[in-house]
Amino acid sequence: MKHLNGNILAVVDVETTSPDPEFGEIIEVCVLPLNHHAEPNKKITPFSMDICPVNRDNIDMDAIRVQRADYFHEREKCVYDKARILQALTTGVDADRAADYLVEWFDRLKLPNHKRIMPIAHNWCFDRDFLIKWLGRKTFDLIFDPRYRDTMCNTLYENDVACWQERDYPYQKNNLQYVCTTLRIERERSHRALDDCIATAEVYRKMLQHTI
Repeated sequence: MKHLNGNILAVVDVETTSPDPEFGEIIEVCVLPLNHHAEPNKKITPFSMDICPVNRDNIDMDAIRVQRADYFHEREKCVYDKARILQALTTGVDADRAADYLVEWFDRLKLPNHKRIMPIAHNWCFDRDFLIKWLGRKTFDLIFDPRYRDTMCNTLYENDVACWQERDYPYQKNNLQYVCTTLRIERERSHRALDDCIATAEVYRKMLQHTI
């Protein structure tokens, strides 16, 4: 994509122990680079890693949830089972070391000077706040360009257009699972970061096709 001017598009997703970045931590992160067709770039290995949370005492093993705001400002709640949390606790990489691995992975991309990843996400504000807390602002700004694409915001825009044109809303909710169902994208409710990145890439591609 020439208009990216040396930057690359990549889908970004994090899974966390809480919807609140002040309290919760990342337990899984994925960065999935895309090619010029907005498909996963097979020439670049995605960055995907389980991260061991630091503040274990803050984890409620019976109430861990991933939450995303939906169209009605409610929450999409997908309860993690204990095995998923225990996996992060027992096999996850130390958070600081994981951050170093992400920087090393980014360096291996060998992008031109000052070029970065332009993120695509489903609710980027959620992912961004956790990434800044984990990486620190300086490292975050080194890796991620401030210009982003957000498929959740796109659903709101399309609903605004529908309202203006006095027709039915295309999206009654805007959580990722509902959007995938609306766009006839097959997706399991895995809430694994890589799976969510692949689903978000497909949503973005469908939206591009619809726009064109």
